[in-house]
Amino acid sequence: MPKHVRIILDSGCFLPLKDHKQTFSEVGYYACENAACDFIVTVDGYPHQGFDDFAKLRPGGAGQKDSNSPAEACYVDIEHVAPRNSKVHGVKFAPTFHSELLHLGELYGCRGIRVSPKNFDCVLRFQCGLFSSYNLKKRTFRKHRKEKGGHVPVEGVGALHVERPITQDIEVTFLLDDDEDIVFKRDGVDFWRASDSGFQQSLVIEVPCDEHSAAKFFCESFAEGLETYWLPNPGDPPPICSLPPCQDGA
Repeated sequence: MPKHVRIILDSGCFLPLKDHKQTFSEVGYYACENAACDFIVTVDGYPHQGFDDFAKLRPGGAGQKDSNSPAEACYVDIEHVAPRNSKVHGVKFAPTFHSELLHLGELYGCRGIRVSPKNFDCVLRFQCGLFSSYNLKKRTFRKHRKEKGGHVPVEGVGALHVERPITQDIEVTFLLDDDEDIVFKRDGVDFWRASDSGFQQSLVIEVPCDEHSAAKFFCESFAEGLETYWLPNPGDPPPICSLPPCQDGA
């Protein structure tokens, strides 16, 4: 019987395709400021301990930024491997996924906003997996500007309501035979395998995010700064497509 592995992203920014032959998806991500660990793992329905040192999404190596130079975004590859080869057969998407994803262009009345991969803490590169929406709801956005001490609302500008339900999380699913595995690599070096958890039937790996990351996803990720920008109402920032095409059919 196949084993089930689910990776749940609490947020994320899909990066544009490099070309139309690309078979993988890249998702820009920021590590959760208040989380003790970058991954929350549930094994066969039970919380799994022992991952508190997994600061693998932080830039600069070992979870710490180099104080002498700007830290660069790390790349974390997620691969489905079989005994003799990696199953790099490309990512797939549920039929409604793209229409349930928030597009930055919806907020700015344009095709999209260019983001810079180097501005993220990490880029998650999925070599395969089935992407689908998880937890749909409507969101409200308010225009902000940067001031000393943080981001402040722009007075006299009303809220922007996204009337259609948009996904609040991304679910990536895998089916594994007994001799197969999911491998996580940071900058090309293996750091964890699904089999390390000892799971028998189901494994859930959540990549947490919180409201402190909202301004990062919706402002600081931009390749060029904007004087004003839209931030979501309190809560985890929803996943976004920055500039289509970000995946097949987009």
